[in-house]
Amino acid sequence: MVNGQVILQGGQFTRVNKQALLEELAASLRAPLTPAELRRRELAREVVPVSNAIALQFTLHPADWAALDVYPCHHGFLID
Repeated sequence: MVNGQVILQGGQFTRVNKQALLEELAASLRAPLTPAELRRRELAREVVPVSNAIALQFTLHPADWAALDVYPCHHGFLID
């Protein structure tokens, strides 16, 4: 109960229509991506390898950097 209202009964939410929620979610995921969403996807593809290399810098010994496709250098990170 929340504020005197039953919100879960018999393992089911009483205030949320699960089927309608799933249909709305599915419809929103079928919609084409906006230009801003496409740009964010492209940016993520560019940034993630570099951010992973930065994280690896703190977990790998420098001798192991040669095995990476992205590796640290004195000006930042380079991508082969």
